[in-house]
Amino acid sequence: MSTTTTNFSLSYIIRPHRASDIPQILSGHRTEYVTKGGRNTYFMSLVSSIQTGFLENNDPELERFWVAERTTDSEFLGCVMLIQKPAEPSPETKYIEEKTHTTNNPLNPEIAKTARLRVLFVSPEARGLGLGRVLVRLATDFAREKEYASVQLSSSEFQGAAMRIYEKEGYRLVSEEVNKVFGPRLRQVVLELDLREDMAEGEGKEGNVVEKKIEGEAVYGDIRDMEI
Repeated sequence: MSTTTTNFSLSYIIRPHRASDIPQILSGHRTEYVTKGGRNTYFMSLVSSIQTGFLENNDPELERFWVAERTTDSEFLGCVMLIQKPAEPSPETKYIEEKTHTTNNPLNPEIAKTARLRVLFVSPEARGLGLGRVLVRLATDFAREKEYASVQLSSSEFQGAAMRIYEKEGYRLVSEEVNKVFGPRLRQVVLELDLREDMAEGEGKEGNVVEKKIEGEAVYGDIRDMEI
């Protein structure tokens, strides 16, 4: 099932992911995070492995991968994935996963009740129109529908616009670490949204994510005012 949305000058459709989307998704990540952000091959290996893993072993009842594309020419505009969090990372990404997130989840002693939001991406031409928040909300609503207890994700200071969305949606900091696993020295964080909280319909709770500081300096700089 797909949804068509018109937002200012951009009309787009959100549909289920197809295998043919992988090259565009990888290209977008490579341009934004490797070419512009200086990330290394470990990062791209993780993005590729996440997508391959979904294609080969997804549960259609509990997991989804959505893609947004422009209605006029089917140009790729963005994506987001919602999967059930495994008890252990896959062998291909075990080293990277263990360096960027923790399996110790204070809100969820039962890992099977935890969802993971992954590969949120919005292309530069679609930013500023709220597509990022639409994708996050779509994944969150699906998680609620499937009765997950919480949604967890990994992010970093480089993804300032996405961090603002997570804050507005009610995500809270679970753990953090400063490392160079993806190349540049970055503050990596794990955020979590507790779906058991009694939240007003359609509204998130402001969190403590954006204002988090490290070594006395705000971590987002100019990018924290971007919208996706």
